[in-house]
Amino acid sequence: MLRTPGRRLLLPAVLCALPLGAEPRAQPTPKAPAAPVPAPLVGVPVARVAIVAGNVEQSATGRDWQPAQDGHRLKTGDRLRTGPDAVARIEFPWTAVSVGPGSTIQIPGGVVLSTVLEAGRVEVHSGAGEIIKVRTADVQVRGRGHVVVRRSARVTLVSVLDGGFRVEAQGRATSVNGGQGARVETGSAVSVSALAPPPDRLVPGADPAYVLRDTPVTLSWNAPGETFHLQVLALDSDNVLLERDVTGLSDHVSIPWLGTFRWRVARRDDRGMEGVLSPAGYVCVVDK
Repeated sequence: MLRTPGRRLLLPAVLCALPLGAEPRAQPTPKAPAAPVPAPLVGVPVARVAIVAGNVEQSATGRDWQPAQDGHRLKTGDRLRTGPDAVARIEFPWTAVSVGPGSTIQIPGGVVLSTVLEAGRVEVHSGAGEIIKVRTADVQVRGRGHVVVRRSARVTLVSVLDGGFRVEAQGRATSVNGGQGARVETGSAVSVSALAPPPDRLVPGADPAYVLRDTPVTLSWNAPGETFHLQVLALDSDNVLLERDVTGLSDHVSIPWLGTFRWRVARRDDRGMEGVLSPAGYVCVVDK
């Protein structure tokens, strides 16, 4: 076999470069540069604030709380809080988040947009092709449909009224479907159970009651239990206009707008979880 001049010269050159008895070492493979970590996207307008009722405040990227203005833009890094009788709506391009009384939310900067509920209650509807993502200190809720998320102290309650969601806590995701609720306490796994059935015998019901504007109307229902969540909504949309937690089987509500409105109620069980919504009752508010 013929030997090439290159092979005869290469071997002695390598051996002379090594100490006596040393083995040739493989050269380390150069490491690829680490992928850059995306910077937080703070100060980017992503939604609008619709003030429905009561006192609503906004904190822009860590600043002091200021009265929120109806229609004002909400940016990543901003926080929003509602007074004890207030209702606000955060209108994203793809969906809207109803913020109940006594609640605080944040829109964090990040690659994936989400709503963080620090305390209180939010309610979200999502149609086909829309994805909801709500977070608390311990839980991430993601899916499609109609969901209520409550946060109090160290407990998160998730009521799935329609559709399907994945509730993630402690690094594990659990499927929760319509008619089910999930309870998560800080440091614990997700606990899933059936929601309480809807109240019935609403008065006024399918036949609307006619009342004068700013005149209280009595709303009543039938169900076991003591604590309920009551809402007044627009007639032709899911926009919540008034809402509150109530004790007992009736409440007096003053509606300050003219027109016809829906109302509904859900029972809260002994854990505080909201149950299935009642059928709608109707109230027609007229001027003097």
